[in-house]
Amino acid sequence: LLDKLAQDETNDPTLLVELADAYAVLGRIQNWSFREFDKSFVNIEKALAIYQNLLQNEPENIKIRRKLYSSQMRMWEVLKYTNGREQLFKLIDESIANLNEIARIESESAGDLADLAAVHFAAGEFYQTFNKKAEADEHFRKGLTVIENAFGLLKSQDAGKAAITENARYLTIKAMLLHRLGKTEEAVENYLLSAEDAEKIYLGNKETNRNVMRIVGAYKYVGEIYKSQKNYPAALQRYLKGKEFGNIVARDE
Repeated sequence: LLDKLAQDETNDPTLLVELADAYAVLGRIQNWSFREFDKSFVNIEKALAIYQNLLQNEPENIKIRRKLYSSQMRMWEVLKYTNGREQLFKLIDESIANLNEIARIESESAGDLADLAAVHFAAGEFYQTFNKKAEADEHFRKGLTVIENAFGLLKSQDAGKAAITENARYLTIKAMLLHRLGKTEEAVENYLLSAEDAEKIYLGNKETNRNVMRIVGAYKYVGEIYKSQKNYPAALQRYLKGKEFGNIVARDE
């Protein structure tokens, strides 16, 4: 049905966006629910092509750019499982270029910069998988620069409790980047600061899920760092702290 609609050669942007959205959703379901990677690849590729064609006429359309970004991230996951190495490297460049455009258009959005930093981290992880250390480190360094810019924007915007939540997220991203660059002491410091912010939010209104899981993740990563340094007492202390908050999530669910 979707292919038949695509063959009708409609020029209506609204219908084309809906068609691309449908391809994207179908591709996501095929990937996550059925693990049908080849079919998922085909449908997400169709969604990407439609979004990209629409952007040729409306390059500043932030809504379409965000949809493109979402589908690009879904394609990353598919290519990981289909060994599409060269396609993956090309997609990494394209998704970063798209996020750079989003950040440029939304010039006051610290969140978009944080997303860009997170994508640089993910790109570095992929390059590490293929033993491309120089390329990986370049992405980690770029991500670190971008997240520092996000911190600067966040501090200039008085967002109250939301600022604490975002700060916790940015600290986690910064910690992951520092960790990959071998700056373990700074990474530990930022992981713990992230956990501290997330704990403040949880204690203030008992919002679990995202904030508690951020606390659990921070203590887990710090524990792993201490374990790699053979500092087993410190590692155990952090693991137990993470378990304490993990039990909160298990209890609430």
